Amino acid sequence: MRRAEVPRPAVEVDYDLISGRRLVDSTWTVPASAVADESERLRLLVDAVSEYAIFLLAPDGTVLTWNPGAQRLKGYAGHEVVGRHFSVFYPPEDVAAGKPQRELDAALCSGTFLDEGWRVRKDGTRFWAHVNITALFDGPRLRGFAKVTRDDTAARAAVERGKAMQDITRALLDREDLSDVLARIARHARHITGAARTWIATPHGAAFLVRAADGTAAGPQAGMIMPNGPAFRNVMAAGKAIFVDSLPARYPAIPELVGLGAGMIVPLSAGSGMAGVLVAATELDTSTFGSVDLDLLQAFADQAELVLAYARAQMALRDQELGDDRERIARDLHDHVIQQLFATGLSLQGAAMRLRDPELHGRVADAVDRLDGVIRQIRTTIFDLHEKEPDADGTRARMGALVHDATRALNFQPALAFQGPIDTGTDPVAGEHLFAALREMLSNVARHAGASAASVSVSVGEQVVLCVTDNGTGPPVDLVSGSGLRNLRARASALGGAFTLEPGQHHGTVATFAIPGLSVQD
Repeated sequence: MRRAEVPRPAVEVDYDLISGRRLVDSTWTVPASAVADESERLRLLVDAVSEYAIFLLAPDGTVLTWNPGAQRLKGYAGHEVVGRHFSVFYPPEDVAAGKPQRELDAALCSGTFLDEGWRVRKDGTRFWAHVNITALFDGPRLRGFAKVTRDDTAARAAVERGKAMQDITRALLDREDLSDVLARIARHARHITGAARTWIATPHGAAFLVRAADGTAAGPQAGMIMPNGPAFRNVMAAGKAIFVDSLPARYPAIPELVGLGAGMIVPLSAGSGMAGVLVAATELDTSTFGSVDLDLLQAFADQAELVLAYARAQMALRDQELGDDRERIARDLHDHVIQQLFATGLSLQGAAMRLRDPELHGRVADAVDRLDGVIRQIRTTIFDLHEKEPDADGTRARMGALVHDATRALNFQPALAFQGPIDTGTDPVAGEHLFAALREMLSNVARHAGASAASVSVSVGEQVVLCVTDNGTGPPVDLVSGSGLRNLRARASALGGAFTLEPGQHHGTVATFAIPGLSVQD
């Protein structure tokens, strides 16, 4: 007995709407009611998946369907995006580079395309997406694409942040330069947040010094001085991170920011105070940052402050060690070297008293005078050792540099000696006059003295005395008419001092510029 034939329904389902794979042979048919039930179950499944954006694209990339997960992830309601090209989800730079169409072409070629990269929400913020694009075929005919997107921002950030912290820690353990470690932090912060440029800036007087910078976009460079604008002041005062809609609008006077767009500014906290800021910026007219990016940037700012604090601690330790060494050297010079030189001088003086030969007596007396000069120089050295590290912009450093530079005009290196607190014993005004006077006096030696040697001495006490001695032809016959000499006399007189020009003991010239010391002026 033959079995009754099962009637064939009119509707055929031969591929899955999501994967594009054939489900059954095309000769298999199911009842229309079963198809409707299957479609409803598929819709319920897709709508229930809130962690994934699942939607269909037409062959040209136009959005055909939209699920609640897509709305939650990308921020668009269905009526706002259905009918639009899916390139709206990509950063402008990717759209300009043709990335959306390349991904469809890749899916069409191999059936499925996987990608990770930045995508853009409706509000312009970025997120790190894991994307699967599958081509859907009806036989040889392309029906469109199924696109599944997952937000991997947090997972990626955790992995990348861990790698970054390991890299930064390794650099510290390898004792890399501070600037190199800060550059690593700026580079990692830019990579993880997707910024176009990042930089670290610390207070520098009334402004900020850019300590490190990274990025492909033009912007602030390491070593640049930036004004302390309102955004920086707010962050430093409140100790809270802020978003800036437009960095060029906030800082119109800084040309380096012209090509940048939105920014995040986070503080580098240092105990109760602020040690600086870490800034991340997008390119002009591109997507902006989100709250997750701000949290990530703050983590790198905290790391940067730890690095700076470590560097400060190392510097303090080195300063302490250097201070101890300076104290030890100063003590040895005072307790041993000076005492031995002083004893030698007394012995020579005693011997000179028993010498009958006037020439020998004079030579021993000259030796004693030279020993006294050496002792004075050592005392000055001891004083300098007790002082802090000299200021590179101070009077002493500037005068030393001027004497060194005068070698080119003189064709020899003048000797230079200091006695007393050169920097702390002169106020800034007196320091400027001393510097100008020394420049004029050395210029006179180079132009008029015909000397083969010269010495410069500066002593600070009740008076500040600058003396330039040379072995040249002696003072000019006319000590009044020269404009340089008139300027030196007028400068000294204005400060309550005097300038003199006298012949040397044997030959040459002794020029002396003397003004009241700081204690006398006060």
